[in-house]
Amino acid sequence: MAIEQCEILILGGGPVGLSTAAELAWRGRKPVMIDDTNGVVDHPRAGGIGIRTMEHFRRWGISDEIRNCGFNLDLPLNQRFCTGVVGLELGVARYPSMRETTPLPTTPEMIARCRQMWLDPILAKTARALGADLRHRKRLERFEQDEEGVTCDILDLDSGERSQIRAQYMIACDGVNSGVRKTLGIEMQGEVLGNTVSVLFRSNIRELAPEPSERFIVINQEGVYGNITAMDGYDLYRFIMRGPNEFTMEGFDAEQAIRKAINAPDADVEVISVRPWRRSQLLADTYRVGRVFLAGDAVHVMVPTGGFGANTGIGDAVDLGWKLDAVLSGWGGSHLLDSYFTERHPAAARSINAALVNFKGWTPTSGLSLLYDESEAGAKARVKIGRELVDATAKEWDSSGVSLGYAYGGSPIVVDDGSTPPPDDPGFYVQTARPGHRAPHVWLDEGQSTIDLFGRGFLLLRFDGDDPAEAKALLDAATARGVPLALKDIRNEAARKAYERRLCLVRPDGHVAWRGDALPEPGSLLDTITGA
Repeated sequence: MAIEQCEILILGGGPVGLSTAAELAWRGRKPVMIDDTNGVVDHPRAGGIGIRTMEHFRRWGISDEIRNCGFNLDLPLNQRFCTGVVGLELGVARYPSMRETTPLPTTPEMIARCRQMWLDPILAKTARALGADLRHRKRLERFEQDEEGVTCDILDLDSGERSQIRAQYMIACDGVNSGVRKTLGIEMQGEVLGNTVSVLFRSNIRELAPEPSERFIVINQEGVYGNITAMDGYDLYRFIMRGPNEFTMEGFDAEQAIRKAINAPDADVEVISVRPWRRSQLLADTYRVGRVFLAGDAVHVMVPTGGFGANTGIGDAVDLGWKLDAVLSGWGGSHLLDSYFTERHPAAARSINAALVNFKGWTPTSGLSLLYDESEAGAKARVKIGRELVDATAKEWDSSGVSLGYAYGGSPIVVDDGSTPPPDDPGFYVQTARPGHRAPHVWLDEGQSTIDLFGRGFLLLRFDGDDPAEAKALLDAATARGVPLALKDIRNEAARKAYERRLCLVRPDGHVAWRGDALPEPGSLLDTITGA
């Protein structure tokens, strides 16, 4: 049997696997992705697209398509705390619709609502158009690796035929129950927070609710009963019931549970699918063994409060994508791939912690015994509970700091300049050009952001001076080593202030590698930023 050869084999066709394929293909690689499903999303999970992810999508040319995927752009994104969709109101966090939402001053993009039934097909179409080979109904049976590659046994689930693929590298994006992770013996640290169930259903909630809302968080005297989220902004919803640790599916009546949350006898409820799952916060001890890498839920799992899971995984895809491309192109140093874990592990831990804080904010601390009391004391208790919940969950809805503020300051491929980092606030992003941080956004020409300059290679930004000889030694050294590096002069006062130094070297992923007022010795700088 002939063995098929490829550079990179990706396992798993969810948002992270598809994004990994798109990122590598955007960089000119021809990855092969295999997935054991038919590619149809019948029970969407991911769907809240963070700002940084939208910036990556912007680079791939799909941010507009993501924004206009099919979600009701006119639905206010209100988050309503109540005893039922048709019940007592406790508090409302009011947010504008997607059509009314505008980008923050620190980014050219904004959040999007693109549920997984739209997201995955867009990512798949993009990856294929860029040159990725996506294959469904294929299962990885076993693999073994050596110093030069990974040999994989593949089963075609439709025909029953078996084949082999020999890849230089394999990336496992095969989810929380990753078979690759278990085969490699990688441990996950953390805890299981409880069992729960997700129900996809259709309903006429828009006609019943006191006001349009994206989410209804239903509270009873025991605490949070569950939440109902608008999936398309019209009639498709997802109900998540926060069961106790001992909760099981035995005897569970999905329609009855939803009707209890809606609290209206005339509600239309059509259950489409039911999926049990576990609330967990878990983080892998390593993201790599030899030539096998892992990304997404295979190495980090977090509660969905904040929607950080898929976004963190797509961040993995971007970080690993440019580094694998560099190594395969011949200019990535021997230590470059090691920095994948060094950079992404702390980023995932940060997301996990933020999600857990959000999760705990959903729990009222007092007054629940008076929740349904019609007295003045009951009314005061409901106001107090509502205010407490709105305040405690504010950073879940306003999470620009989580999305944009992660940094690679301790990375071995970043040159620290000794400056003080800004406060790391999950709910508020402070833009900075410190090495390791995302390079700041500033509008240049009409419609062009500094963000739009980054991606194809390293870019040296110069904000003051026009001496053609100044960067010649660095550019010549990069050319000699095959490192893609260009010089860009920027005459923009706002950009100069944002970057704070005359010179700033930005990586292919848009993070700052080095900055200063004078260039250091070229060889040493290039050795550091390329992992040599």
